[in-house]
Amino acid sequence: MTEKAFLELPDDERLKILNAMSAELGRGADILEKDVWVCWALEHLWAARGDVRMAFKGGTSLSKAYRAIERFSEDIDVTIDYRSLCPELNPFAKGVSRTKLKKAGERLKERVGARVRDTIVPRLQAALDTSGSGTHVEASDDGESVRIYYRSVSGGPGGYIADSVLLEFGGRNTTEPNVIHALTPDLAQKVPKLRFPSPKVNVLCAKRTFWEKATMMHAESNRERLRENANRLSRHWYDVYVLSDHHVGKQALADRALLEDVIRHKEVFFHASYASYEACLEGCMRLLPEAEGCRALARDYEEMQKAGMFYGASPTFDRIVERITELQTTINAGG
Repeated sequence: MTEKAFLELPDDERLKILNAMSAELGRGADILEKDVWVCWALEHLWAARGDVRMAFKGGTSLSKAYRAIERFSEDIDVTIDYRSLCPELNPFAKGVSRTKLKKAGERLKERVGARVRDTIVPRLQAALDTSGSGTHVEASDDGESVRIYYRSVSGGPGGYIADSVLLEFGGRNTTEPNVIHALTPDLAQKVPKLRFPSPKVNVLCAKRTFWEKATMMHAESNRERLRENANRLSRHWYDVYVLSDHHVGKQALADRALLEDVIRHKEVFFHASYASYEACLEGCMRLLPEAEGCRALARDYEEMQKAGMFYGASPTFDRIVERITELQTTINAGG
C-alpha cells in the first residue's frame, strides 16, 4: 500500500498530528509544520537546480544536516557557485581592479536573479500547485530571495513564525567543501506511516559555515549601527556560541587556512571599508558590537526565546557575550 503524504492529508488530520507531536516533542505546532515545509522547499529546490552547483548552508544546515545547534532555523541559505554562473571569471587573478570586481559582482547578482526567476521559481510554483497545501511563490525584485507561502493549519498570521519559507540565494562564493546529506522533518521519525519530504542536498562544510558566521559577526560589529536594528541577527551569535564548544568549532579553529580562504572570498566579493576583513588575520577579529548593538541583539534574542525557537533550555544572552568574548581572544591569539 502506498504511504499517504503528510501534506496531502485534510487540514484537520494534519493539525491533530501537529498538536499531538507538539505535546510529545515540546515544540510549537507551527515550528513542526514549518520544518516540513523547509524540507519540502529543499527537495524541490534541488530538483529545480539544473546544471548549477549549489550548496545549502547557514543556521538551518547546522540544525537540519549537522544537528549541531539546539534551535529551530527557519530560513534556507543557498550559495550558487560563482563558477557555474560565470565560468570565464577569475576574481583572484593578479591585477584585477576593484572596479572590475565590482562589475563582476553585479554580473553574478544579475545571473543569480535570472536563474531564480526564469528557472527555479516556475518549477517551485509548479510543484506547489500540486501539493494541495501551498499558495504561491514570490521572488524579490533582484531575484536573490524567494518566499514559498503555504497554508498553515497550526496558527494564525502575524506571529514570529511566518507561514512562508524564505530562500536566500548568493552567487558570489564557493560551494566547497560540501557533503551530501539526506534530510527529514522531525515529524518523520514519529509518524513513520506517512510520507514526508526527504531531500538529499549538498551541504556546505560546517567548518566553513563557522568561519562565514564569525566573519559576518566581525563585519556587523564594525558597522556604525547593526543592520535592521539587529532584527533576527542574534541567532548568529547563538550559533557561534554553541559551535565554539562543539567539535565543528574546534576543528574550524584549527583550520586557519580555511579562515584565510573565507577572508579571501569576502575581500573580493563583499569588500566594504567598514568590514576590515583582513584584520581577522592580524589578531584583530571583533565579534561583539558596542554596548548599544549588544543591547539590540539581546532584545532580538529575547524575542527568539519567547517564540519557542530553542529546543530545551537556552543560555542567557549575557552568557553568550561572555563566551564570545573568550572565543574572540582565542581566535586573535592564533587559535
